[in-house]
Amino acid sequence: MFKPERVIIAAIVLAIICLTGMLLSMLQPETHEGRGYDTFGVEPHGLRALYETVEQAGFNVERGFAPPHAAMAAAGKDGWLVLWRPDPMWVSRDERQLERLGEWVESGGAVIFAPVFDPEAYFYQPCHCEDEEDEASAGQNATAGGNATAQSSNATAESGNATSHDANATTEAENATAKAERLKKWREEMKERQAKRFHALEPLKRMGIAVTRLGVTDYAGAMAREREKIEGYRERLREKREQWEKSKEEMRRKNLGQDEPSEAESGNATEDAPESPRPIRKPPPDPNTTALNAPAEEPIILAAQGIDKKKREYDWYDYRRFLRTLDLDARMERTLTRTVTPEGELGSLWQGLEQVSIADETQCLLPPAEGEPEPDGVLAFEAHNGTTAYLAAAYRKGKGLVVVVADPLLLANGLLARPGNAYTALGPLAHYDGQRGEVVFDEFFHGLTVRGRPVWLLTRRPYGLVALALILAAGLWCWRSGSRLGPPLPAIVPTRRSVEEYLEAMSGLFLRGEKQSFLAQELKAGVLWWLGRRYRLGYGEEDLEAVSRAMARRDPEGAERLQSAVHELETLAARRKPSVKRLVAAARELTRCL
Repeated sequence: MFKPERVIIAAIVLAIICLTGMLLSMLQPETHEGRGYDTFGVEPHGLRALYETVEQAGFNVERGFAPPHAAMAAAGKDGWLVLWRPDPMWVSRDERQLERLGEWVESGGAVIFAPVFDPEAYFYQPCHCEDEEDEASAGQNATAGGNATAQSSNATAESGNATSHDANATTEAENATAKAERLKKWREEMKERQAKRFHALEPLKRMGIAVTRLGVTDYAGAMAREREKIEGYRERLREKREQWEKSKEEMRRKNLGQDEPSEAESGNATEDAPESPRPIRKPPPDPNTTALNAPAEEPIILAAQGIDKKKREYDWYDYRRFLRTLDLDARMERTLTRTVTPEGELGSLWQGLEQVSIADETQCLLPPAEGEPEPDGVLAFEAHNGTTAYLAAAYRKGKGLVVVVADPLLLANGLLARPGNAYTALGPLAHYDGQRGEVVFDEFFHGLTVRGRPVWLLTRRPYGLVALALILAAGLWCWRSGSRLGPPLPAIVPTRRSVEEYLEAMSGLFLRGEKQSFLAQELKAGVLWWLGRRYRLGYGEEDLEAVSRAMARRDPEGAERLQSAVHELETLAARRKPSVKRLVAAARELTRCL
């Protein structure tokens, strides 16, 4: 049988077990249940396959949950750090950690870096013809201004309305110039926005290698088609902005009264202008009129025949929807094999590699621009437009090395088994001299450290010892500040009065109150009631005669004693101050009859 105490104890034990399990789970690093973009990820966009492949190749591998420079300091200066697809949010918050990592690389470390895939950088880049368009528009504006001036001079010579023609030509030239200025301003804003955006190669820049040129292949032509749509969308935005500014300027002039013509001008305009017919105003349509009661001469268009609806124009949501088709999982479905060529001094890192499987939209490194460092070794291939791009590049930094794999898709689970992909990372690990130490896969910039589970810090040596020392110090302080108690005393259990004590107390109360007659009557009634129950008398038959008759049938002598005891007790109770001793003796005699 369940008792309340047992139920409470069971609930407390269950709560302690649940709390302990929760704390144990929090002591483990966050794994995202194998669905994340990290070495725990087993889905196509994860990195678990590369982690196990490097381990099977004979390298000592581990996951680095601490900041990269601290994790590599623990692994040793001859180790490798794999910095695959660092999250831009964590990179922007912990830029100082990457600068320290650059110092570690310069002292002799080696890093394999795969930046995050950033297709928006392709759309933010200006078209190659924008400068030509600017020059052409400027030339057109100048030509338009010159033509307007020539027309104004000819008009002055030919007719007397030269003033109006000159004003119109000047207005057109001013509008064209203003439009060119607004277009130039808008492009400058786009350049500023591009400069403020997070660049995929920002971690590389923080490590001391200022490489910024990234490109995206477009073998299927989807990126070019989308860029045309985006340019059209931007052009519509510019036109809407110009219309809004124009209407705003007209409203301002109207409020200031500048657009109202003078009386002379209005008179001349009225005289010169031909009389225009007044527009015929039609009454508004009756909302109660339907196709069933429409006039016979008007055609009836049924909904079943179809109505030409206005096609929805391309907008920002279509652009975001297209970007979702360029994530790692979607690009894996559109792959092809390309021939690659190792070049440069460190091209031997990929010696023997001839083919790599890439997606139609693959991120790649472009040849360095002026002022950018030249790579010491590259893995070159031919892009969709016939130019040369790099799938991977190696840069020396001090005594160390940084290998950049341009697209993280090459090392993801879904494409790692394709021909040549795994070698883009295993080649530098195997052929770079002097680097056969541990390979640490960074998880700090994937958000798997203290950011998600603060209790996990207790598993690290300094944090756990510090927490244990604080707990011991707090316990010692509580023990010293508490009161010292002696051995526990037995609990005092209150006892109830016995029947004898109760009767003695009540009798003393009645005697002090001179209630002897009441006490005698109650005692008599109680004895007769008890004897009536013994001899099975009915309710209300507990008087002396009935009880005596019933008692005489079994015990005649007892019946005579009962009558004499009752008579004696009634006699004493009738007195004003009876003797207590005689009253007690009579009461005892009466109770002997029971």
